[in-house]
Amino acid sequence: MSTAKFPSELASALKENSFGLKSYQVVRETQLESIATIVLLEGETITVSSSPQGFEVLCKETETIHETLEQLLDSLSPAYRLASQQALFSRLEEFATAHEDRGNRPADTTARDG
Repeated sequence: MSTAKFPSELASALKENSFGLKSYQVVRETQLESIATIVLLEGETITVSSSPQGFEVLCKETETIHETLEQLLDSLSPAYRLASQQALFSRLEEFATAHEDRGNRPADTTARDG
């Protein structure tokens, strides 16, 4: 098993989800674990660990391990959920606009009386 890509996984996930975070900083990376501090949109600072088992918040009462950083953030931050929905909606609007600009509108398949 190669762990060469593992340390960058947390940094990559943080970058992809930066729209829903105030700030973040990877503070430690080893072959088996990466740790970052994250400031949520609500202002709360958390420390997250990423390992082959998944993503988890350190120093929390619960020891829930999430498969993805998105799942972890979604479980902790209502503001992240909202920002995630808004980002998805924006991407869908961009796609629809680009699709219309190319003249590739879907065919009208509604029945017509006549």
